[in-house]
Amino acid sequence: MQRKDSEFLHETPHIAEQLVAAPDHGQHPFAHIPDLAGIPISRCALRVPERYQRVNAWARAQIPQRQAARERHAGPMNPEPLDVVSLAEYMGSRLRDACSGIELVADRRGSRVYRLQFPTGDVALKLASQNAEEQGVREAEHLARREAGVLTHLQGFNLGYLIDSGDLDGGGSWLALRWLDGITPHRLFTPARQGDDSPARRDRILHAAVDVVDRLAQLHALGWLHADLQPAHILLGPTTVHLIDFALAQGPHPLPSNVTYRGGMVHFTAPETAARILATPGDQPVAVDKPAEVYALAAVLHLAWTGMPPTAYTHDQAPWRDKLRDVAQGRQHNPAAIRPWLWPSFENALHHALTPEPEDRIPSMTRFRDALSSPNTST
Repeated sequence: MQRKDSEFLHETPHIAEQLVAAPDHGQHPFAHIPDLAGIPISRCALRVPERYQRVNAWARAQIPQRQAARERHAGPMNPEPLDVVSLAEYMGSRLRDACSGIELVADRRGSRVYRLQFPTGDVALKLASQNAEEQGVREAEHLARREAGVLTHLQGFNLGYLIDSGDLDGGGSWLALRWLDGITPHRLFTPARQGDDSPARRDRILHAAVDVVDRLAQLHALGWLHADLQPAHILLGPTTVHLIDFALAQGPHPLPSNVTYRGGMVHFTAPETAARILATPGDQPVAVDKPAEVYALAAVLHLAWTGMPPTAYTHDQAPWRDKLRDVAQGRQHNPAAIRPWLWPSFENALHHALTPEPEDRIPSMTRFRDALSSPNTST
């Protein structure tokens, strides 16, 4: 991008001049431009996410010291892709803060998640790759865009969680979220799996399980299902339960990017959902409902409690469709063979939430809460 580019200079010539002249001390150059704060977003090309990377490339050419800043962010032995650095700096301009570090925390199935470190609070940056289709992941490049749409409708449920989102140059999408701290149910249950059956441990497990159920009941009351429950998508914070990764959530509002819903992780897929997936073409969405979400949460708790998913797979290394068939057929472990210690009331609640036939299963989170809160569950 040239200094006299009409798209850049036409609306904000004084900003362009300040950007060229700005010193750089490892921060985003925009941080050196006081006038930027007073420019309405509709009139400032610099503040439009879709144009940001081109503007950023132009600024990098004008201020060579920015390469040193990039190395300070990522470390010379672990340089991050330019799109991540650009977005980290863009988020710095949004937050009026300087990104002090970039950490890759997840990279699977066409999506990457980075932790961007800011003094005022860290940011989770998700990138859905434009070449996800080449990795065999259907429609993965649209997931970040779809999750942004879901979270827009859930702003009251996840207050302040969504920060910004947009499209990547050349394809794909990105999403910036407030970083949420917490531990997964699997981690909380670790001492229990290792033999701790103390009253204090039982109480902590039960309170956490009920808190998760209550949080999901709140979501369901808004007409939404998470539809992709798994251990990593539930964080137990100091004061509240955080649900994350809403890319596959199903709800009452139309979304800007259509992603065909074909279930979540196989371990947490209800038998009736597995049967629908096996019986329909891959481009046809399948339905999910509250009893299926009850099953999914119970499967998460079962895995946390026993270390095993509820389904007894014919072969642990079987292909995905073979595992789906085992789920659909209701092949389940005998709890007595895999539990760490005897807890009849808790196991009974899980049993009724994991019943293969949906008509016989606990039908809602409210009823699941009642089962977990039974006076006998703590013994």
